[in-house]
Amino acid sequence: MKSKLVVLGKRVREARLRAKLSQVDVAKRIGKSKQLASAWEAGRAEMTATTLGDFARIVSADANWLLLGMQNCSDGVAPSTLPQGNAIPLLNEAEAIKYARGKLELCAAPSQIYSCFPTGPRAFALSVTDMAMAPTFTSGDVVVIDPDTAITPGTIVAAVVKEVDMEFESPMLVVRHIHFRSPLLGTPPFELVPASSAWPSLMIRKRGHAHLLGAVAMDFRRTANRWRGGHSC
Repeated sequence: MKSKLVVLGKRVREARLRAKLSQVDVAKRIGKSKQLASAWEAGRAEMTATTLGDFARIVSADANWLLLGMQNCSDGVAPSTLPQGNAIPLLNEAEAIKYARGKLELCAAPSQIYSCFPTGPRAFALSVTDMAMAPTFTSGDVVVIDPDTAITPGTIVAAVVKEVDMEFESPMLVVRHIHFRSPLLGTPPFELVPASSAWPSLMIRKRGHAHLLGAVAMDFRRTANRWRGGHSC
């Protein structure tokens, strides 16, 4: 882990210098201390996925290069050298619904992201589809879902909702806080609550009305390394 942090720190420093910014400039724009910015470059402190994404935007750098030492590849074109880190399946909304129905295996997902951050063996990534969790997450942000992470009251989860008090023409993928109304965590009734008051809460009253995919373990915003090509089961 330490060697990875040192390598990442060197790229962070290089990107900062290219942008002609000081550590103080970076710290102020991200909302962190100058000491922490210095520790990132020295490989003494980890950067969260969100902070890395913020830094990449500030210095106009490719987050994939910062993490992995390589630039983004175009869809359908595999990189000449396979990325390092953990490969995580990346699902769109339609694929997530198929996965919830048992009609798609994660190993058959056509897209992946690569992460140097630890995740469980069943983890996968999704793109947020609405603004209900703003400002925490906004539409287009990429979140990693880990089914092995414990879900407790208030946890942010991803779920495929099939039927609630309001009728939907088709299932939909949501990312929300979960509030339990049952002593058995994870079983109905429970409520899926948005962060934004502009969006309604979704009350799940019966089994089968929603499928909990798992807890949000981390977010990549829009900076994740995506590689079309899939991998075999």
